[in-house]
Amino acid sequence: KQWYQRRVAITAGEHSSVGSEGIPTVKEICVVGLGWRRQRPHLLTLIDDDLFIYSAFPYNTDSKSALKLRFAKIQHEVLIKKKKTRGNKLLDMDAHPHYTPKIQHFSNIAGYSGIFLCGDLPYWLFLTTHGALRTHPMYLDGKVTCFAPFNNVNCDNGFLYFSSTDELRVSTLPTILKYDNHWPVKKVNLRATPHFVAYHHDTKTYAVCTSSPSLNPMMPKMQNNLDKEEINIEEDDSFPYPSLNWYSITLYTRDGWEVIPDSKIDFPKYERVTCMKYMELSGEQMGEQMKGYVVAGIMSSMGEEVSARGKIMVFDVMEVVPDPDKPLSGFKFKCLYDKEQKGPVTEINCIMGHIISAIGQKIYVWSFLNNDLVGVAFIDTQIYIHSISVIKNFILYADITKSISLLNFDKDCKTLSVVSRDYEPMEIYRCEFVVDGTNLGFIVSDSNCNLVIYSYQPEAVESQGGMKLIRKSDINIGANVNTFFRTGIRIHDGSILGTTPSSSLLHPSEKRHVTWLATLDGALGSFLPLSEKRYRRLFMLHNKLVTAVPHVAGLNPKKFRTAKMPGRWLMNPHRNILDYQLLTNFLILSHTERRELAKQIGTSPSQIIDDLMGIQKAMMIF
Repeated sequence: KQWYQRRVAITAGEHSSVGSEGIPTVKEICVVGLGWRRQRPHLLTLIDDDLFIYSAFPYNTDSKSALKLRFAKIQHEVLIKKKKTRGNKLLDMDAHPHYTPKIQHFSNIAGYSGIFLCGDLPYWLFLTTHGALRTHPMYLDGKVTCFAPFNNVNCDNGFLYFSSTDELRVSTLPTILKYDNHWPVKKVNLRATPHFVAYHHDTKTYAVCTSSPSLNPMMPKMQNNLDKEEINIEEDDSFPYPSLNWYSITLYTRDGWEVIPDSKIDFPKYERVTCMKYMELSGEQMGEQMKGYVVAGIMSSMGEEVSARGKIMVFDVMEVVPDPDKPLSGFKFKCLYDKEQKGPVTEINCIMGHIISAIGQKIYVWSFLNNDLVGVAFIDTQIYIHSISVIKNFILYADITKSISLLNFDKDCKTLSVVSRDYEPMEIYRCEFVVDGTNLGFIVSDSNCNLVIYSYQPEAVESQGGMKLIRKSDINIGANVNTFFRTGIRIHDGSILGTTPSSSLLHPSEKRHVTWLATLDGALGSFLPLSEKRYRRLFMLHNKLVTAVPHVAGLNPKKFRTAKMPGRWLMNPHRNILDYQLLTNFLILSHTERRELAKQIGTSPSQIIDDLMGIQKAMMIF
């Protein structure tokens, strides 16, 4: 059965958003078939500044007069509420005498069908073959007043829209991206297992470290004269030979992610790339401008009988004359430094134009001069360092069993000193800084799927004079986090958010960072610090939602997010991290339930939605 679009538009007056009895105003209703062959009917309605989406499903009933159809509300994160500024009366497009419908259906734009939502905060809504509703914001040109599909010879399955500056734009969706995900995704077939990606800013290329497995019929052994040799394993065809990964580094272009010819570097057998990063290193003179290099840490493992070694390799990406037959062959690697170290290189990073590396049980700081590494400082550590994060002159490193420690690097005195550390044993997966304005925190992930936040507070009594890091908050996310990275908060101007920068949720002067995390099961997440006032308001809402809304299988989200500790732990959990997924359940409540819940915590539904919108906009990096 084919479902076609039906729309009912109601012109909203200037003061008709909510009546005297608190009844919201329905501005627009649209019933349209989405999905494959448009066989899944959906009802979309704009009530005040909220978008509600319902999915139809068959329902058997004994009544012959009743329609055998029901609608289920779909949870989404589309927030389109406009925040009014004090003293300024904004022009509302809904109050215009010639009302333009915001919900626009399209059947074929770049091969996709769905809904485009016009307004100050435009959105794309796709319902693809997988059956999940995907929403993607489009804040490129701010407000979109009207929208229509467009198809001709010069614009194949594109669209038209008027921007906030009353300009007509003729556009298309990129066909190289897939929109059936939370973010638009482009897949690049590497035909190998990727391990590290480093972006070279000067040449605008990507250095990608990959590995390919192969069977190894050889076994390394150490002779009496300390020479290494390989013995061939002679077995029948049914014998399972061990697998060995062969590592390599290849350059890719930024735009199309195409392999640059003749740029691949293959590493010898038994050498494993443990870390690779892009670093800006200072030159021979102090006033010389820094230059970007690709630095890799190598570990050579040949079994238990041969001691493990490592080396540091520094590569420069050079621009060369391309081959006429290979137009992309304009960049190549040039190895500037390649020397063996006393132990395996487990982690590297860059601090103030120097290279900091973890080799064995020591941390070294190197200066790259005349294509050679000159030692600057070192410090003894504990067992095995596998994660190092740097901000200015502060170094945060994680031990595999001895938790985290904070170091300070003095460039003038060329010394490394211990500032503080955590004395409780913990199996750390990764560590990173948390930037909250002028305050710094430390986030770590452990083997029990916990995220733990530490802080340095030397004035606190429990910090023992600043020698011990204080545990501030923790949460369990149900997956092991193996990497962190930080991005700056995207500050939106007033034309997009409908606010001025001084009254928005996140002020530009606060300089907060979003800490992104990736798990071993393929999930992505984020961590965002909030101000005290808004945190307290959302914290009360968080506690109310635990019992105010039904949960999946009747499970308690507060219990699930409590940090898990191995065995007996002489410490209470610090539940100071809010679950954004639980907070978004506030959006699926009715207007009456929203008002009652907001009244219990002493605020309004409009203020809660403004807080959620600020968090959502701050985490949008595209």
